[in-house]
Amino acid sequence: MVPVELQGRIGKKVFSTPVWKVTKSEAAALAWPEVQKFEALIENARSGKCRSAIEVEAQAPLRPLVPSFQLRGVRNDARETTFTKLIEEWARKKRINNPQTRRRAETHFQRLAEFLGHDNGADVTSHDIVRFEKHLETTPDPRTGKLRHPNTVLGYLSSFRGVFTIAVKQILIDTNPMDNIVVGSKIESKRQPYSVEQVTLILSRAQHETDEIFLSLLTEAYTGCRVSEIADCSTRDFNFVKNGGDKTLLPTRGGWRDS
Repeated sequence: MVPVELQGRIGKKVFSTPVWKVTKSEAAALAWPEVQKFEALIENARSGKCRSAIEVEAQAPLRPLVPSFQLRGVRNDARETTFTKLIEEWARKKRINNPQTRRRAETHFQRLAEFLGHDNGADVTSHDIVRFEKHLETTPDPRTGKLRHPNTVLGYLSSFRGVFTIAVKQILIDTNPMDNIVVGSKIESKRQPYSVEQVTLILSRAQHETDEIFLSLLTEAYTGCRVSEIADCSTRDFNFVKNGGDKTLLPTRGGWRDS
């Protein structure tokens, strides 16, 4: 963009140079010399030595292209684009207060770092994500010795998409490696819901358990969640019933009580 006060002298409002069909990295390499020419033209206009944009050349030898120069500007220091930094910014921006949600993202990115051999988010490409996705699909989980469920792989991709999207919006990295990645839909569980008899049995036996087990069983009976799913929940996963607009109903051994 040409400064308003110089548009009359230069005869342009915007500088542009067509590069036709090239990759982003090639466009970045071509852009830097052009930027220097445009800066020289603006400086000449300010000093009264304005010449045609076609004729103008940089007054000094062109500076070498900075290897990390990209289309959106100078790249951030690698210490600012580590996976840990990107997750911190994602958690801050999205207000992720559930430690388990954050820990899950940290685990997913730790596995990605081990696979890639680095943890610099600015260097991750769509090709890296595809390679890692195939790795997850075809290699057994070391914890179980079995292949991962498709929903587990989708969980990894969802974590990557959320964190990298925020990183781009916060101008920590220039491109989102998830832009060209298709994240499918979760496979619906084939488990059957609890029957009335099963719920009754769970609640009956819960009466004789400790408070910790009782509350877990009560949640299991009313939500249909299994114990492992309950362990992954936070208070944000529940809608608390209000009594009269100012009291929360809590489960007890005798039914429900006001808090």
